[in-house]
Amino acid sequence: MKFVDKRASIKAIEYGTLDVSDNMQPFLDSLYQMVSDLKVPGRKAKEYNQKFVRTMFFEKTETVTFDGHTYEVSANARFETYNSKVALVDVFNMLDKDNMDL
Repeated sequence: MKFVDKRASIKAIEYGTLDVSDNMQPFLDSLYQMVSDLKVPGRKAKEYNQKFVRTMFFEKTETVTFDGHTYEVSANARFETYNSKVALVDVFNMLDKDNMDL
């Protein structure tokens, strides 16, 4: 229940969310711990850090500008970040206590 309880501590996220500004790190830490405990195949991350997860929710564009420099965002990067966002939102929504039979 610890992981499910962490979900309640953050604002709801959905596919259309454009930014995640509240502190999701306790939820992400708990999610990472659960994935590690379950030995989910294919996991490569050493942690789920909010500063990286947050970028999944930014508007998808072909270029981004930081500090006056414009960088191209590959189609593969846009595709993978979208898939990761969908997976995270699906896990988040699956853990809604109102939808669970406990």
